[in-house]
Amino acid sequence: MPYMSSRKPVPLFDRQPRPLCPVCGETSYSPAGIHPQCAVRRLDDERMKKMKLRVAQGQQEKFQPPGDTSPWKRACPVCRATQHVRCKSCQCGHVFAMRPGVSPEQGEAL
Repeated sequence: MPYMSSRKPVPLFDRQPRPLCPVCGETSYSPAGIHPQCAVRRLDDERMKKMKLRVAQGQQEKFQPPGDTSPWKRACPVCRATQHVRCKSCQCGHVFAMRPGVSPEQGEAL
């Protein structure tokens, strides 16, 4: 039985080793030398550190839920009071249109 050579061929061209990603340490084939997802992760880490510092210092704005809003309520354009959608007029005297583009004198409510 013939013996096979275990030597590997010599490469024709010497190539520089690919740069390693500074975030994950894997070989990067990106021209920038960093994987796109690793770049996003790095930026997110910096942003989250800043946000945590801001929260620790008490500079974060308080979340305020919206007022009395629902599909059955609407705001008066004059006094900003919330009214039920079936109300034809507000306490301030503003008369709501019954249908979009139709004045109260032209038609009735649907």
